[in-house]
Amino acid sequence: MKQWCQRCQGFRCICQLATQADSALQWQILQHPTEAKHAKNTGRLLATSLGVRPVIGEDFSDHSALQSLVHDGTPQALLFVQHPLVNNPIVDNTTHALNSLQRIWVIDATWRKALKMLLNSSLLQQLPILTVNSTTKWSVRSAPSEQHLATIEAAAAACQLLGEPETGATLTRNFHNWQEELSRFRPD
Repeated sequence: MKQWCQRCQGFRCICQLATQADSALQWQILQHPTEAKHAKNTGRLLATSLGVRPVIGEDFSDHSALQSLVHDGTPQALLFVQHPLVNNPIVDNTTHALNSLQRIWVIDATWRKALKMLLNSSLLQQLPILTVNSTTKWSVRSAPSEQHLATIEAAAAACQLLGEPETGATLTRNFHNWQEELSRFRPD
C-alpha cells in the first residue's frame, strides 16, 4: 500500500524534486478539486517547493479566512493571464507597483477551470491581476497558447518580475526536474 506523504500531500512523493524555494512573498495557492487529484498538476510541486498548503475549492467567496487575507491591507495580486472576460484591474508593471506586492494568489486548475473559478468567485474578483510575459516550457500537457503557463512556471516568472530571481530559478529547476521524471514514464 502506498504511503501518504505529509510534506507534499500525495501518495506519489515528489519531495526529492521540490528543492525548497525561499521567498519573501506570501503565497496563497487556490487549487481546483479535480486538479488536486491530477497526477500532472504542478500546483502541488509549487506548494511543496514554497512550503505552503493549497486551499482546495472552486468558489472562495464565503471562505472567511481568505476573506480576511484579501481585506487585511497587504499589497497583493492574483497571478493570471489577461482575458477579455476578466474585469479585475491590472497591476501596473512599474517598479514601484511591483516592489510593493507582498502576497501573490495563484489558481491551480486547467486554464478553463481557472477562468471559471475567477469569474464565479467574488473574492477573487476583488484582487488586481498580475500578468507575466513568458512562454511555456510545458511538454506534458496541452495549453491554449504559449502564454498559458503551468502553475509553477507562472510563479517562477512572477518571482523574476518581483525581484526574486533565485526563487524563480529554483522553481524553474524543480519544474524541469519534475518534467524529466514524468517523461521517464511516457512511451517514446
